[in-house]
Amino acid sequence: MAGEAVTWSEHVDDVLARAGLKHGGARQRVIDLLAYEQCALSAVEIEDALRAQGKPTA
Repeated sequence: MAGEAVTWSEHVDDVLARAGLKHGGARQRVIDLLAYEQCALSAVEIEDALRAQGKPTA
């Protein structure tokens, strides 16, 4: 719909889909985590945060 706000995570999902990349559970967990962060995270910080939530990527 025109004028409807798109969230950052929806934008990322759209860009990745248009690039022909397949949707994956680990990728979605990282996107969901980053969508709620106020600043950038390192790969180690992402892994630690997801593990603490019981949602490891590997």
